[in-house]
Formats: sequence, structure tokens, C-alpha cells
Amino acid sequence: MAITYVKNVGRRYKGLKIPILHHVQPPRDMTLEGHIKGYKHGFIEMHDWCKENCKAPFYSHMRDRWAFEDSEDAVMFALRWS
Repeated sequence: MAITYVKNVGRRYKGLKIPILHHVQPPRDMTLEGHIKGYKHGFIEMHDWCKENCKAPFYSHMRDRWAFEDSEDAVMFALRWS
């Protein structure tokens, strides 16, 4: 795994590991028909793919933006959904 952590979080939180998130924004189908048919379906499909393939935690805000703790997961997601 290639999880990178923030190096300096301050004296107060010494020892706390905060992962650097890698953000990916997949392309959208900009047609009205594609938006109506595919928006929720695309999110569910992407989420299921992440559950099956990601090694580290991932976060999403619907289909617009995804964040990954592992850089390899972010690259694989971008290659799959771009």
C-alpha cells in the first residue's frame, strides 16, 4: 500500500497519523438522458467497484468527487472510470 501521512500535525497531536487524500473526479455524461438514467446507477457501480478493489478507505460525495487514502487505489479508480 502507498498511504502517505501528513508529517507535521503540531506538538499537540504528536503521533497522530493523518492520511493525505488523493482526489479523483470522474468524467460525467453531460447529456440530459445520460444524467437522468446514469447518475445514481453510476455512483452505485463506482461504489461497488471501490468496495471490491480498494485496499484502503475511500470516501465519496455522490459521483462528483472521490478521495482515496491509498495512491494506488486512486490511480486504479482513475484508470477504470476515465
